[in-house]
Amino acid sequence: MWQPSRALSDSTSEPPKWQAEDTLVSITGQRVKFSPTSSLKSGRFLTGSMPHGVQLLTTSPTAKVFALVSRALRPRIEVYTYPELAQTAVLSSDEASEYTALTFSHDGKWLLCATGGGSLRLIIWLWKTRQILVSAELSFPCTRLSVCPCNSSLICAETSQSLQVWRASSVYEHWDLACVDVNAPDAPMGGAWSAHAWGDVKPSSSDAALAVLFAGIETGAVVAAELSSVGATPLSVATVQSSSELVLAAESGVSGLHADSTHLLVASRDGVIAWYAIGAY
Repeated sequence: MWQPSRALSDSTSEPPKWQAEDTLVSITGQRVKFSPTSSLKSGRFLTGSMPHGVQLLTTSPTAKVFALVSRALRPRIEVYTYPELAQTAVLSSDEASEYTALTFSHDGKWLLCATGGGSLRLIIWLWKTRQILVSAELSFPCTRLSVCPCNSSLICAETSQSLQVWRASSVYEHWDLACVDVNAPDAPMGGAWSAHAWGDVKPSSSDAALAVLFAGIETGAVVAAELSSVGATPLSVATVQSSSELVLAAESGVSGLHADSTHLLVASRDGVIAWYAIGAY
């Protein structure tokens, strides 16, 4: 079932991503390929000098742009328009000697990255003006970033050792980032996290509820963490707290998750994909 994705990406660690409703973009060899869903073997390539290939790739169908990080000693983030494939911004920071994760907010206004090497940081870019909105230090090297589709202020930073949810808030145009660790109910110090996906807040949730995050563990467990706002005042930003519950216990490690308002899809390392109704696991 996973074979088309592997063939499209040529065994890269970056899976294909949607650039438009009928177009997938992927890293193929040392190039970026745009493939119509009607014929994945055809398509066009991004031209340019990337002798060592592309390390990271992310897209924003809403803003009609995509961003990439080439493999280089001093990497930088390059933003291109789609379908023109024209470079529109180049982002670099003294804080970044390496990038480990890259993603857009749902509306495409923010471009988020995680840095590695000697400086582990979460950075939010206003990419159109080439300015850093806010940044914060990370506890572990981040391998995946995502932004909550229904609340762009919530950001998940995933590593195998740690799963953190960050909230970006502002008071009088001063931005801040506060985080909370998501813990498995039976493992207070965290677990071997392997996947996560954002879900919708339950209708019965309190007014302070912000979002639900589903997280998979190598053991096969899936945790649902309800995130809520706490401590907001007119002069201070609100922090976020997490309340987790175990919702699934699969027989194989979780390799991928996808959630919408009604269902949760769980991909396991044994190749099985299971489909659950949310609220009736």
